[in-house]
Amino acid sequence: MIPEIKVGMKLYYVPHSDWDKPKEVVVTEKGKKWARLNNGQRFEFKSDSWYFVDGGGYNSPGKLWLSKEEYEEQKEAKRILGKIANKFQYAHQRNGVSLNDAIAAAKILGVEF
Repeated sequence: MIPEIKVGMKLYYVPHSDWDKPKEVVVTEKGKKWARLNNGQRFEFKSDSWYFVDGGGYNSPGKLWLSKEEYEEQKEAKRILGKIANKFQYAHQRNGVSLNDAIAAAKILGVEF
């Protein structure tokens, strides 16, 4: 879902590189299709990938989140799902998971079997 972008709106910018740090940014200008941030970067908000900062013909330098909390929540979910994936990396090694537990996990995750 594309949020309504307004001048003065605060977003949380997370760069793809290690040399820059995540920080709160503010929308300073808004056009019909693009919005500019107080760090000089811009993003296209009229697309499904509104959250990627424009790289000016190169890769996007970072991603925008609606808040730091949203970013942290997504980061933690990704970490936990990675641990779950590692647990089931080798299907022939059940790692102490019963058939009932496997079926329950599949149902929760929406996996058809």
